Amino acid sequence: ILENNNSIQVLQASHASLLPQIASLSSPLALVCWNLGYLPRSDDKLLRTEVRSTISSIVDAAISIRIGGMLSVMTYPKTNADEDSAVRLLFVELSLLSSTNRLSDGGSGDDSLKIKEIVTDAIDRIKDNNNGRKQSWRVMEHKPLGRPLSPILLTATRIK
Repeated sequence: ILENNNSIQVLQASHASLLPQIASLSSPLALVCWNLGYLPRSDDKLLRTEVRSTISSIVDAAISIRIGGMLSVMTYPKTNADEDSAVRLLFVELSLLSSTNRLSDGGSGDDSLKIKEIVTDAIDRIKDNNNGRKQSWRVMEHKPLGRPLSPILLTATRIK
């Protein structure tokens, strides 16, 4: 959602092509939402969001969002556990940007190491594009208790 002269502009598009859509904007982003998983109304269950393009688009938005702006991601652990893990780890890292802490140990194995590498590169890109200023984020995870494979809503509000 783009606020411009007290108006709101809604863009509905693939997150894979987010950067070209926001590059020409005159004002920072206020809200960017993702609903990960399968393509809505598609019969092809193999057509779904992917870890690298998802993380890349979240980074594009995090770099472009205004102070007070929010990132909102609905992730589906049952549909794509790797993507869910990567997004959740990225949000943990966003919450730690203003501290000296870094990635916590989150499992082992090749998949976990690949996800950690993708997220580390993403956080470095956010830091590199912030002109040396520290960002601060308030990050929340909203999920039903006792249902580990239910959809999870992650929100991150940029506070500095």
